Amino acid sequence: MDKNSMYSRLQESSDNALLAINAMRKGGFIAEETNDVREGADSLGGMEEYNKIMYSMGCPWRSNTSDCSLDTWQQAESEGLFKYLMHLQQAFGFMITRYGPKAGDVIKDQSSFSTVVHNASRASILTSDIDARFILEGQASHAWDGLTMLTQVFKSDQDETMARMHQEIQMFLALFIVAVFISFYVLLYRVSMAEAQREVERAKQFVRMLPVHIMTREEAECVKRFFNPA
Repeated sequence: MDKNSMYSRLQESSDNALLAINAMRKGGFIAEETNDVREGADSLGGMEEYNKIMYSMGCPWRSNTSDCSLDTWQQAESEGLFKYLMHLQQAFGFMITRYGPKAGDVIKDQSSFSTVVHNASRASILTSDIDARFILEGQASHAWDGLTMLTQVFKSDQDETMARMHQEIQMFLALFIVAVFISFYVLLYRVSMAEAQREVERAKQFVRMLPVHIMTREEAECVKRFFNPA
């Protein structure tokens, strides 16, 4: 992989990182992941922890939250993670602009390398260029720590949402079972009462059909005891 290909890949990675950050904040389509973020975290309610990390003063992702200073850029981390990430993005842009391919340079599409050749004449850039020092300070661990903290916030919010959904589904199923049981009971009760009413009507019809006028006293008493055993 030659220098021009490397800078081209770096530019592509920088653009993808910016796109992912904007999609996280505002929503959007990430072609690299074929992922469509319909609604960004900025517009969601109940994201106090996210807003605190991204936009509030301070650097809560650091172990010592009272010290947000950097040797190369004293206040770079003191205004929240979003501004720090934008500073980092700008520093990458400045580096690519200053040291990247010139206009008209041929850029080969290379995605791997077999050897690494150290150019000693450019090593001083790593200590003399303020943007290079800013990017390399802490090996960009502050950006990693901040994004890791955001990931934990999102995961925690996702876990709470899933737990709430599970509880609501359980409640819905319980209500459904109770409703089915009550409906079945009411239906069975109504059917039973209707059947009982039909039997009563049949008994009345049977009694009306009895030839009581030709029965003996004993037969009439027998019929009476049948319908009124007490």
